[in-house]
Amino acid sequence: MIEYITKEEAKEAVDYAVELFSSEYDAICDEIDRIPNADVAPVVHGKWEPGNPICPVCGYDKFKELDADIWADWMPLFCPNCGAKMDLEEDE
Repeated sequence: MIEYITKEEAKEAVDYAVELFSSEYDAICDEIDRIPNADVAPVVHGKWEPGNPICPVCGYDKFKELDADIWADWMPLFCPNCGAKMDLEEDE
């Protein structure tokens, strides 16, 4: 799994890792700032409740736009509206 850190976290790690002259630290920070930003968002988790087609995260009713007779037992891995990952277990 890919892990992401903020540029500020990277700069802080450099600051604590080694003793640098101010000009060296500034040069490293400039290079960190040149790295392109990643387009990421935090993963939101939820859990479909049995018999309840409403997303516990955003309130989207998955039957609203679907034929409820066909999709009555369908529980997608992600909310089709907000993208919440439906992977929470009973004890979470």
